[in-house]
Amino acid sequence: MPNHAAIGVTVNAGAVEAVELTVNDGRPFVRRSATEPLPAGVFSDGVLADADAVAKAVRRLLKRLGLRRSRPLGMFVAMSGRRTIARVVELSAASPEEAERTLQDRIAGYAVYEDREVIWQAAPHGEGDAGRQVYLTAAGAAEEISRLLQALDRAGVRVGYVEPHALAATRAMTAYETQENPPPTVFVNFGGDTAEFLIAKGDRALLIRSVEVGGGASAATPDDLESLLVEAERSVEYCRSRFQGEAPRVWVQAATDGDEQVAAFVERLTSRLPDVTVAVAPPWPAETGEGEAGGMMAPSWAAVGAAMAAAGRPGAVPLLNLVPAEWPRIQKVRRQVLGFASSVAAALVVSCAVTVLLRLSAGDLVRRVQAASVQMHRNTTEVLAAAELKHRAASAVERAHRWNRARSQLAPFDWVAGLEAVTDLTPPGVRLRKMEYRRGVLRITGEARTADDAHEFVRRLASLRLLDEAKMGRLERAPAADRRPIQYTILCRFQQKSVPEPAPDAKGTKP
Repeated sequence: MPNHAAIGVTVNAGAVEAVELTVNDGRPFVRRSATEPLPAGVFSDGVLADADAVAKAVRRLLKRLGLRRSRPLGMFVAMSGRRTIARVVELSAASPEEAERTLQDRIAGYAVYEDREVIWQAAPHGEGDAGRQVYLTAAGAAEEISRLLQALDRAGVRVGYVEPHALAATRAMTAYETQENPPPTVFVNFGGDTAEFLIAKGDRALLIRSVEVGGGASAATPDDLESLLVEAERSVEYCRSRFQGEAPRVWVQAATDGDEQVAAFVERLTSRLPDVTVAVAPPWPAETGEGEAGGMMAPSWAAVGAAMAAAGRPGAVPLLNLVPAEWPRIQKVRRQVLGFASSVAAALVVSCAVTVLLRLSAGDLVRRVQAASVQMHRNTTEVLAAAELKHRAASAVERAHRWNRARSQLAPFDWVAGLEAVTDLTPPGVRLRKMEYRRGVLRITGEARTADDAHEFVRRLASLRLLDEAKMGRLERAPAADRRPIQYTILCRFQQKSVPEPAPDAKGTKP
């Protein structure tokens, strides 16, 4: 197999999966696929902790797929975890600079990152409701991505592209559709420590959610399964409110071995949503024309999506690469350091040999030569460590300045006017009970006579220019015979404005 093969790899808390993709008549097909389980402890609390174990699993996968490693093999990696996420964000019309600052602030506000350094990318993805611009975003913890890149580089694998697991699955999901006017689709992907809910219609991604499930989504407890069922119902309700008159469908797949959990989930969800088509996700077409490639298990759609990116066929989902821009330069410097260290090691070997010879003839001279060799090795190590620390410190200071500049340009929001505007939009039949604001999100709870009244409230809020986003968070329907009001929860995000530049004075200077 040539080294330029399109290889996609997914990494999650349960296993590492590799897919080799080929393109025939303009359509991608799976040629071969393989899965390698990861030992317990590789992911700790949803975060990659042992990247070397991942590198060993990747080497075993390449060997099983019959790929030669006479030179470093390039591949695309889709990574799963609680600090590697993808989201669909809608923003009001703004300049590119304002949009970038708002997106950066949104991503920085996720509690999953706290004070960690974040690598993020964003790309336009069409137009949403009320003329808003839709963006696909990807973000990951810099330390975690760097740890994975270093381990795979030591294993002889050159990784040029890393993206979130959910983004790769969305790419395959939008490319699989063949109908002219397909229904809205909810794709549920059981990962290692998370379950992803992806909503798309045709080639447009509409919503990406991640739900943390303790113990692994493919081995969920009854309580975990109930929370996943509730999230699936919320996703179906979102499709119904967004596309009235169109029946959504639900496809379910496990990223690792979880067929029993998938079957139980499909059965339970079918009983709770009898008017919705719920089924196991269809397998990606194989080169042999069968559901499985090369006699192996059908690959996950996330692995197929990563391989599509490697083949240069991203489809409707843009490529959002989380590999740091300075990574090629770091690789070059690391190779130079390793070469220098090798030369130093060779010099030490020669010095030791000379020391042994001299010890036979002059003991005092031998001791001085040996001490000089040890000191040379110590000095070399200290110089390399100091250079690495200096590089890290300069990078950290530069990134801190960028974050501070971005946040200093955000003006306080007029909460009185904003809350009055939200209250004035309340339609008849809807009552507000409580409004809470936390981490940039306004949570509105209340009662409505019917579900249509609640959705009308959401549509009115979506047209409000003060808001960047308004969506139904939860809608509790009562039985048909029960006339109690319907409980609803709506999630909103106020639009943030940039601070205007100060006007120059008479002398032409700014204060």
